[in-house]
Amino acid sequence: MAFDANGILKGLYSGALVPMDENDVAAVSLTPNSDGNAVVDIRKTGAKGLAAVAIYLGPSASEQALLVNNDIANLIIEASDELIGKWEPVAAFPVVHYHVLELYVTATAAFVAADIGETVTQETTADTGILIAFDPELAVNLSTGKLYIAVTAETDVFNEAAGKTVNTTTGNSTKTYGAGTTVASPVEAPGIYVVRFATNKRYVRCNCEDVTDSYGNVWILLTDNAFVTL
Repeated sequence: MAFDANGILKGLYSGALVPMDENDVAAVSLTPNSDGNAVVDIRKTGAKGLAAVAIYLGPSASEQALLVNNDIANLIIEASDELIGKWEPVAAFPVVHYHVLELYVTATAAFVAADIGETVTQETTADTGILIAFDPELAVNLSTGKLYIAVTAETDVFNEAAGKTVNTTTGNSTKTYGAGTTVASPVEAPGIYVVRFATNKRYVRCNCEDVTDSYGNVWILLTDNAFVTL
């Protein structure tokens, strides 16, 4: 099947898309709830292996103004043989962080896996954020690469011309590219995410309850023939 009305996990309610936010309620019916969430009966399609596609259309200006902290969208595909109860996770979309900075640094201590999730602080400006990933090169002392930081507030721009960022665990790093910080915000620009899964359960839904603030309008669709994304 391609995208069609029989494979919509999140879509229209009363003819309009409903912004996905922290008040989102997971579906327990084949009929969309007031958040636009619905259960899909995949027994009708006979499909065992499917792809779920989340299409972020982006927040409105008023919604974007609320997304100033380390906001995330953590969407889980769940399956069950019953509409109410016994829902089990079968796949998860990548966690989408709203405000993410790519920061070039030279490591003065090798970064390790335990550094993920730690607070990164810029020495002079005291800008802060959470380390969500780092380039593999930074696992070697004195190497250069990128830190990916979910900033604590929109004003945390990590743009001092010279100074240090300090990870609270192992990886101290000297910033080498001062004002050259690049901003990567996957939700400010529309984003598409695809996950594949297989289940023998009858019903499938997307649980969008682990969302901070409003991420704007989002379609979540099922298909057995998803397009390739980069």
